[in-house]
Amino acid sequence: MARTLSLERHYAAALARADSGQAALAAGDLARALDDFRQARIIIVRHPGHPAWDKLLLAFAFPLAKLHLHWLQNLDELPDLLVRMGASAERLGDRRSLALKDLLQGTLSISKNEITHGLTLMAKGLQQVDALGDADIIAQSAEFRAVFYFLQGLYKDAVEYFDRLVQAANTPGGMVNASFLPRHLSPALILGYCAALLGQFHRAIGVLDCHWRRSRLQGDESNSCFHQALLGIVLLVMGRRREAYDHLEHALDEAAASGNIPALHVAQKGIAYYHFFDGRLDKAYAMVKNTVSAEAIGLQYYWPVGLEMLLAFQRQGFEPLPSFDFDKEMERILEGENLHLRGAARRIRAMQAMEQGSDMKTAYVQLKASEADLIRTGDPIELAKTRVEMARVKLVRLDRAAATHLALKAWEGVSGYRQTVFPDDLASLLEISTRPTPTTAKDRLERLIDLTDELAPSADADELLGRLVAATSRFMDAEREIGRAFV
Repeated sequence: MARTLSLERHYAAALARADSGQAALAAGDLARALDDFRQARIIIVRHPGHPAWDKLLLAFAFPLAKLHLHWLQNLDELPDLLVRMGASAERLGDRRSLALKDLLQGTLSISKNEITHGLTLMAKGLQQVDALGDADIIAQSAEFRAVFYFLQGLYKDAVEYFDRLVQAANTPGGMVNASFLPRHLSPALILGYCAALLGQFHRAIGVLDCHWRRSRLQGDESNSCFHQALLGIVLLVMGRRREAYDHLEHALDEAAASGNIPALHVAQKGIAYYHFFDGRLDKAYAMVKNTVSAEAIGLQYYWPVGLEMLLAFQRQGFEPLPSFDFDKEMERILEGENLHLRGAARRIRAMQAMEQGSDMKTAYVQLKASEADLIRTGDPIELAKTRVEMARVKLVRLDRAAATHLALKAWEGVSGYRQTVFPDDLASLLEISTRPTPTTAKDRLERLIDLTDELAPSADADELLGRLVAATSRFMDAEREIGRAFV
């Protein structure tokens, strides 16, 4: 009798805490929700195996696990929670909870840098979600699906799902569940970053600039400098380097002063890219060497320029970085699942092979594999860079028609972008006779301003000289359109 009363009191206490947690979650008080759910779990684990306790645990285990990931707190409790969640779901035959458990388990594995295993678990969980097929489970798993695509570099697919999440969050009553993304991130921020990698620059800047200004106006200093650092990197992607540096420098100072590690990591990474583009490899190397580690899920970088920068370090004879060595990174990426980075790595491998005098046919196979990967990502710039190399191979093999076809496809991907130019060694393939357009003094001034951005120093003197000659020719009314960099 006394034992029964004790069980009833314990159950009532756990239920009250769970209900309080759900109310806090609905009200947006995530810190209180995490505390209430944790206290409920502490009571429940004393009474394993009974259906009533299993059902109660499964009522809040999913949001509790997401809150652990969101706050990056008490992560040591998460493995046991997921084991108990899985065991309870198995005993009750709860397929929905088993699917969500696999998604959480996969995310936890990825946070430990077990990316292949984590993606496998996430794929398993998403297959179960698709098999169940009801609107509720699809909505609960939407953020996992978006991240699943993002981590593989499938940005076209990722943008679709992140966009849905953002729209749901902006709809009254549309989204009360906590995000599992760390506090400094959000679906909207990743949406903006993906948009930049897809060449949707106006959308990317609109999203990221809005978040930065909103956090600044709300006095949210911890997030505002992170948002500003990410905005700076996107401006670098666009080629707006001077504007990017101003944002990155401000974010770096603010993050260092406040001890904001995630923001400091992104700002340091962005400034390293800036120095790389400016040809100051020594400064880029020093910044990368001193960059703090702060990634919560996934890889250290997603923009292939990071890999190109490591290659430049190696070619200039810099000491390999212990945790960021070019050869090790190439091996990891080529064996990995991120198609964006893998496509770039395959292009680099092909270029290295050609530089070393390897058979052109073998190099072209690598370039075709690179093209196949990059088509799936949706990044027009990286895809165009690969097609440029494919066109060069065709030119060497005296197949001008195929080279022209590939050059046109590359031009299609970059012709809408300003700042830098289509490669001059392929420009003759695309020359079309047109009537000269009269230029005004204002036109010339604007082109001169653009020219100053193009003439960033380079670690390669031959490359810099070639860029100087080409840019000067364009300024003196050469008949070529402004496009996108191939560096």
